[in-house]
Amino acid sequence: MEKEKRICLRNRDFNFIMYLAEYGIITNENIKLFYDSKYYYKNRLASLAKGEFI
Repeated sequence: MEKEKRICLRNRDFNFIMYLAEYGIITNENIKLFYDSKYYYKNRLASLAKGEFI
């Protein structure tokens, strides 16, 4: 049985999801405004997608 990984949403995650809900699309340049590191935002987007938030 696979252990479920929990995802803790931070304030910047919430702001990102709200931006995505309002505009429906986002570019890599805009994502960098929400997340500081290039590698962090790629991993964070993968985590949010795996948790079915986006």
